[in-house]
Amino acid sequence: MTLEEQNLRRAFTRQKDRQHCAQLSLHAIELISLLQQHRGMVLAVLGGDVFFETRVDAIRPQIIDQLRVLKKFISELFPEAEWQRLCDEWYTLSHHWRQDSASESFDLHTHVIQQMLLLLRTYNNAGVFDQISEPDRRLAYLTLNQLPELMETAAEIRGIATFLLARQSMNEADANANAANPSPLALKLQYLHKYFDESLQRLEQQSPDLQEPASLEQERLARHWQELDVYWQQIQPSLKLFGLQPRPSPYPVRRRRSLSRARSSEVLTATAHTKGSEAQLPDAHVQLFFNEISELVFSIQRLIKLGLAAIPRMTEPSLAEWIDIAPPAQHRRPRSLLRH
Repeated sequence: MTLEEQNLRRAFTRQKDRQHCAQLSLHAIELISLLQQHRGMVLAVLGGDVFFETRVDAIRPQIIDQLRVLKKFISELFPEAEWQRLCDEWYTLSHHWRQDSASESFDLHTHVIQQMLLLLRTYNNAGVFDQISEPDRRLAYLTLNQLPELMETAAEIRGIATFLLARQSMNEADANANAANPSPLALKLQYLHKYFDESLQRLEQQSPDLQEPASLEQERLARHWQELDVYWQQIQPSLKLFGLQPRPSPYPVRRRRSLSRARSSEVLTATAHTKGSEAQLPDAHVQLFFNEISELVFSIQRLIKLGLAAIPRMTEPSLAEWIDIAPPAQHRRPRSLLRH
């Protein structure tokens, strides 16, 4: 076998690794999203909104199913003991969350999610993207490292804000007292809000593909990114209940929301300035609030899936050249199998 053939074989192996990485990451992102939703719903219940009890019960089997699916993909990548430890942590958390405080529940959920993100980063940074073009490397890094972190920050904001709002709806006097003396979770929310806003701005400035897209995939990414920024701006009226202020958006705010969504924000804001016992927020508003912020989280998830769909098509120059110039042969693999 010649040196050129050896290099092509290695390039083809990396191509298969990227395809495997994209497939694995897709299942991992689905699991992370479910764990994030479970965290937010549990915090809502701990805050006093019993409506979320049924949603907690409904999402638990989905997480178990996704763990089983993901196990098939990562058994050759991670030690069995490490994977079993993560599953044990989830089992303990899912069956004993009622015994935890809101702060403990948040930390336990977040630890499991961070372990998932860490496992993925360890695999995704293993060198399979070193030989592809610079724009493709940027997209892979954005998809596998930066966007999952951004998604987790948005989901943490959702969980804490939903808990605080649910608690406020149950006891306004307690909420007013905590306004002057914020709890650790309230302080955490302030930090997360600032961190998310700065991260969004930093990614916009650091990624030239978002400013001047050079391909159809980059153009779609830029368009979805503007949608993400719009969602971030649209939830600010609700987050202002906690005294949080974002930077002005660089994009025009489009009216994309339904009347029920707009009305829910108006009711939330108006109720926050009402005095007396009538100012308690009905549970329905907590649910609308949760769903509203979830749209921000899901918009980031859509961006991740868009990037994951592009990864299997990222071909190293040497392999791409071979595909284009190699003469037809009976035993040659079809181009579609190499690129998809």
